Amino acid sequence: MRTSVVSSASGRQMAYWFGEGVLPRLAEAGVWRRPGEAEPVVESEVQVPFAGRG
Repeated sequence: MRTSVVSSASGRQMAYWFGEGVLPRLAEAGVWRRPGEAEPVVESEVQVPFAGRG
């Protein structure tokens, strides 16, 4: 059986490289946003439960 050692630095580089390419595309598709970023408000979703039309 052959084994190999994988450096954590190269693994980190690969993850960073992947994220740089994929995350902006996911954000454009609306399926991902940066942590701590406010969720976009869509007018049709805005509801004020205590205000009514009279």
